[in-house]
Amino acid sequence: MSKLRRILITGAASGVGRALSLDCCRLGWQVAALDKDAEGLDALHAAAATEDAGVVPWLLPAEFSELDHDDADVVAEALAREFGGLDAIVHLAFEFGTAFPLENYPQALAKKLFDANVLGPLALTQSVLPLLRESRGVVVFSGDSVVDDGAYWGFYGITRAATEYLARMWQAELADSGVSWMRFDLGQVGTGLRSRVLPGALRSEAEASEAAARRLFERIDQSLAGPGGHGFSPSEEDDQSLRTSKNAAFMEDET
Repeated sequence: MSKLRRILITGAASGVGRALSLDCCRLGWQVAALDKDAEGLDALHAAAATEDAGVVPWLLPAEFSELDHDDADVVAEALAREFGGLDAIVHLAFEFGTAFPLENYPQALAKKLFDANVLGPLALTQSVLPLLRESRGVVVFSGDSVVDDGAYWGFYGITRAATEYLARMWQAELADSGVSWMRFDLGQVGTGLRSRVLPGALRSEAEASEAAARRLFERIDQSLAGPGGHGFSPSEEDDQSLRTSKNAAFMEDET
């Protein structure tokens, strides 16, 4: 049985974030659920309250495109006060914007996406890092291999690339911190966003949010259970959505 943990999940009101939050609540983990969708967070709380585990998420309504260091510090202080620390942060929140060609991409939208997808996660990670150092915890950045071809993904694709490089820099600079750094490729998940972005795609070809969340939970749980509380190396039987990097600290997509 997995040890009870404390986890902060962004983008928790829908999709994989919602499913992961409910999975953690069912197992008795302390869950801080952050999302800009306050109604979605209330629905998550109501869903968790119907479970037998008796654990409900702590709700944090927040808009990542407006999150600054002061806001992030307030979140970190609240986590220390309410949970006594933090074992994992999972970055699943992101803004998609629109698929304008770069030639016509609105500057205001580009700035909003960069603030939401890069600077917001940067500020939040900086603020909770002392808690993660203490627990020898894990930081998870979601990846999206669908944008690898580049063209017409607009600033969404650019911010995804920036986030991946950001995670690599964290890992390189803090390799001896005791904190693990993980990239989880969401792949083709059947969410409402996927239907809007790829209207011709078949839902049957996509993985359910619950299944993707279960894969992600297993990675986090095994990472935290490793030597010193971090450092998970996938087995050969893994589905290869992750692989361990040379120094066994940062995990990236293999495809």
